[in-house]
Amino acid sequence: MPSRRPESRYKTPCAGCYRDTSLDITCSRSLLLPLGCRIGAHIYPAVSAVHTTSAQPEILSSNSYIMMSNTAAPSPITVSRTLAPRRRELVLLAVLLLPHLFLVSAAAARQCFWPGQAPEDSGCLSWRVMVEANNARGWRTVPDQCVAYVRGYMTRGQYLRDLAGVMEQASAYVDQADADGLDAWVFDIDDTCLSNLLYYEGKQFGAYDPLAFKAWASKEACPGIPPVLGLFAALLDKGFKVFLLSGRDEEALGPCTAANLEAEGFSGYERLIMRSPEHRGQSSSVFKSAMRKQLVEEGYRIRGNVGDQWSDLQGDCVGDRVFKIPNPMYFVP
Repeated sequence: MPSRRPESRYKTPCAGCYRDTSLDITCSRSLLLPLGCRIGAHIYPAVSAVHTTSAQPEILSSNSYIMMSNTAAPSPITVSRTLAPRRRELVLLAVLLLPHLFLVSAAAARQCFWPGQAPEDSGCLSWRVMVEANNARGWRTVPDQCVAYVRGYMTRGQYLRDLAGVMEQASAYVDQADADGLDAWVFDIDDTCLSNLLYYEGKQFGAYDPLAFKAWASKEACPGIPPVLGLFAALLDKGFKVFLLSGRDEEALGPCTAANLEAEGFSGYERLIMRSPEHRGQSSSVFKSAMRKQLVEEGYRIRGNVGDQWSDLQGDCVGDRVFKIPNPMYFVP
């Protein structure tokens, strides 16, 4: 009758693992490996069974014993040969996990705001979703607990991926359309054509400061946003009229804005429309509605409208399709 192996040799703390103290094989539960086995100094994912040359062990449960169907225990040489094919997987796994093994603690890790990630109690992801859905309105600054999150979102890749998705949808729409000389698109400028990320990041995404922003914009140093420039060029190639509509003050920032746009590749547009003295004090939504209505009265058909603020995309004559570019840095009414 087959005998049971000694409990101290075969007892295992997790299902799917084989523990042999003579080979220093033990199971491991961790944040990085929810279920796995350590063999010497190495870590393996848990396996359903450990093969031997003579018989299969029976694995019962997380608190069960491994019963061998024969009386002979597997020799160290046998187990070593059995595990040999998995050594390459072990090396690859170790290389992939090595950087994570040096995290100081879970508390320290929660301070790293990677794109799309935030502390469980911060609510920053939910806040950003509310901003993009236009459910959060009237806010003047990014919440203090979300400043690092917004910086991570804007600079570590997620913003660019979201932007690429918007431009992909706009491009698909353009591919299906034709222009006859009166078909038009309207583009916002700030954080649609030209990026102000460096300015707002330097201010810790604080409240809008008209004098500070005027000084920044006057430098003509706003980088162009390449995916938007690609859509802009495609529209011109298809014969659409493109109007650039901005809430910037025309008298103070007109020449430097035109020069900045030209330097970043935005040339060939039909008209640059900025806020004239008679429109000062109006909300962005009211001002831009009036300008779009004027274009329609001139005979243009607005086929598309692109902006980073909902105030760019609401009101009168918004166009057949609107495309919202993500922007959790500030809110413009």
